[in-house]
Parts: sequence; structure tokens; C-alpha cells
Amino acid sequence: MRQIPKYTIYKKLEDFKLPFLIKQFQEEEKKEFNYEGDISQCKTMMGLYMYGQIRLIQQILDKEI
Repeated sequence: MRQIPKYTIYKKLEDFKLPFLIKQFQEEEKKEFNYEGDISQCKTMMGLYMYGQIRLIQQILDKEI
């Protein structure tokens, strides 16, 4: 099995997945995503799911996990 270099995974998360999830969050919740906020900004279950995915990607990109 061929290994994919780490930087390409980080690049794909940052360039494609994160902007897509933020756009989906904005469409679902009808407001801007607040990086400083917590789950209280979520009014729908789908918004909460998107929030969790965004936070997870942010932690991966910040190398917290």
C-alpha cells in the first residue's frame, strides 16, 4: 500500500473540506460561523454536526490531535 504524504492531507482539509463545511454550516444555520463561539451558536442538529466537523478539522490543522 502506498502512503500519501501528510502535507497533502492537511492541504486538502484546509483548501477543500473546511471551506465546504463552513459554507454548509452557514446555509443550515442562516448565519456566519463564529470561530470564537461554542455549540450554543447551533440551532439545528445538522448545524451541530457541521460545527463538530469544523472543530475537528481545526484541531487536526492546529496539530492539537
